[in-house]
Amino acid sequence: MKKVCIDPGHGGKDKGSTGVSGYIEANGVLDISIKLKDKLLTLGFDVVMTREKDETVSLVRRANIINTCGADIAVSIHTNASKNSSAHGIETYYSAFSKLSDMLAKFIQDEVIKETGLYNRGIKKKLNKDGKDFYFIIRNSQIPIVLIECGFATNEIEGKLLSSSIFREKIAQGILNGIIKYFNNVK
Repeated sequence: MKKVCIDPGHGGKDKGSTGVSGYIEANGVLDISIKLKDKLLTLGFDVVMTREKDETVSLVRRANIINTCGADIAVSIHTNASKNSSAHGIETYYSAFSKLSDMLAKFIQDEVIKETGLYNRGIKKKLNKDGKDFYFIIRNSQIPIVLIECGFATNEIEGKLLSSSIFREKIAQGILNGIIKYFNNVK
């Protein structure tokens, strides 16, 4: 049985990005994560979550959960924000040092775009000046991991979409489809 660790970004004191429609990232990504968890469990996957309610979980604690729970892969779920309100689309970050992370990012990005119809900002690796992965959760993961930004809360259209449970369901379905494709291609 395959095990997936889901990391709903932010939570507790850290609300993350907020949208013009009242959308709050910590709540939206938790909902996406719970929908994804339920879908994975229905298909027989084992699932671990770094948080299952609105609580503060440090980055160190998140990385520790990811690295000790026995998961095959991890997905950190976020939504984006920008001072430029026209910024839009979905992007997925992966480790520059893991071909499996790269593959997981491609499958998830493609499938979430298919499900949502949003603009494809692509898969990306982001490095610090020291040449290490930029995102703490990616840099400190010992398993293939991606961080997906599921649209811009600060974009009027995407902020309204992210406020919709039906739209968040589409994101969860896309992530699920990408995970299934990943496991079907990794032996």
